[in-house]
Amino acid sequence: MNLTDISDIQNKFIQFVSVDELLKFSIEKTKIQVPKSDFLCLLMHDDSLVIVLNAKYKRSVHHIDSVNYLSSLTIPDYTSINPQFVDDAFFLDLSNLEKNQQTKNASDEHQAYNDYIKLLESAIALDVSDIHIIMEHDMCYTEYRIKNGLVINEEPRHKKIFEDILRHVHNSRQSASSGGGDWKLGNYFDVTDDVTINGELTRWRFHSAPNNDSEHSVVVIRRVELQNKSDYRDVSHYQYFSRLDLKYSILKLGYNNYQAEQLINIALSPSGLVLISGKTNTGKTTTTNVLMTGSQALNNFQRRIISIEDTPELSIPRMLRRPIAKGGKFAEGITSALRSDADTIIVGEARVGDSGPGVVEATVTGHLVITTLHASNILAIPARAEMVGIAADFLGTSGSVAGFVWQKLLPTLCHHCKKPVPESADICQRIKARVGEKVDLSSLFERNLKGCLECQGINPGLIVCAEIIDFPDLSMCKAIKQNDDIAFLEHWKKRGESNQYGYFRAIDHAIEHALRGVLCPKSIELELGRITP
Repeated sequence: MNLTDISDIQNKFIQFVSVDELLKFSIEKTKIQVPKSDFLCLLMHDDSLVIVLNAKYKRSVHHIDSVNYLSSLTIPDYTSINPQFVDDAFFLDLSNLEKNQQTKNASDEHQAYNDYIKLLESAIALDVSDIHIIMEHDMCYTEYRIKNGLVINEEPRHKKIFEDILRHVHNSRQSASSGGGDWKLGNYFDVTDDVTINGELTRWRFHSAPNNDSEHSVVVIRRVELQNKSDYRDVSHYQYFSRLDLKYSILKLGYNNYQAEQLINIALSPSGLVLISGKTNTGKTTTTNVLMTGSQALNNFQRRIISIEDTPELSIPRMLRRPIAKGGKFAEGITSALRSDADTIIVGEARVGDSGPGVVEATVTGHLVITTLHASNILAIPARAEMVGIAADFLGTSGSVAGFVWQKLLPTLCHHCKKPVPESADICQRIKARVGEKVDLSSLFERNLKGCLECQGINPGLIVCAEIIDFPDLSMCKAIKQNDDIAFLEHWKKRGESNQYGYFRAIDHAIEHALRGVLCPKSIELELGRITP
């Protein structure tokens, strides 16, 4: 007998499709009864052939899986079977077939790895923040998030290519905490994978979910910013670091002078809660890195900073980290930090039913606590904080809050192909109505949708647009306690009576960028809403 393919085995033993049929099988010439611990069994199940031979014939267990993994089966204590049914030639062929299958599996795994690395390399070359893999009708489409814009790869590929990549990441990458089990299309999973690309360590976060049915998935692969060894700076680098140096680092992110001073005062506060809000990919981690690194340097690295993160992203010199395992709680890390002589505690995210009470406890015990949450604007932060367990009574207590920050990243204009905005355009009139009739619009530009050779139609960069409230006064605290958004807004506006930046919204910040020719006013209205007086 010559076996060349799995189908040969299936065709030969197709009658063994269940345990019941196996029990009915007999050969008239010789019938031998053997106990469960010493038996011969030929069985087909879920397209898999399992061969078990007794010790008397010095055979072992053989598995050939063609489609599905073998399900657990109950074998009876006794069965009638002919031990001479298969010969040595059969097992020689079977052994060769198993080796060929293993070689093929190894080759497939190698190809999946190569495809995976190529995908990540292309993402790095394009400065991609997220890769979207969308499976539909057995085909697969990829989209790249570049500087907040979606760049679509119009060329579809068969879904099996990405199915193999995802299975490789889920099943083979040891750093991926996937929770065990085999990955299948339509499954939910979240894993994080560390990969060295061109000599530098990179980290990627995967999220997979079903798309329409159990045979298709949509996957988002997000790059997590890491501090590579080539970027590492020891504390000796900050020997002559000054407040002006910190301010310059903040200005480079896109904040204006007044906002930079606000952020520095918040970062240097010895205690209080700092809530930084915004969507994902809005620069919250970058802002925290710059502020805490600078404050550490200005304090001569004498303050103990402990971060609690589920995915390590912060890179602050002399910082201690409390990692959160998959399924773990931020509250446990906060408790550990409180027992570890911390001065500043950074909590990766304020979550419902988890970190809220711990954040409050850490703040009232005299620590500076920085955490992030999702809110639509700065006025919504108190209500959103209450939803995750940070009570309004606490936020409204004088001295509890060091600062509220809300921010968003907007795409910048290409300086090679941007076009002037006609002063007669409606949007110019709306800007005048908000800023003043005498505003200079000569540097107002809009995006050239066709792009140029320099930008190729892709946003060249991102810049922050933010609104900040530092150290809320008694009137604002009272409004927070009463959940009175209108009163909170009115008291904030009063700050603007003595200083134009005392009441300064994210849309005002964006207009400021636009008047310098950095942002397209249409992008402002698209991202932050219509410009109104």
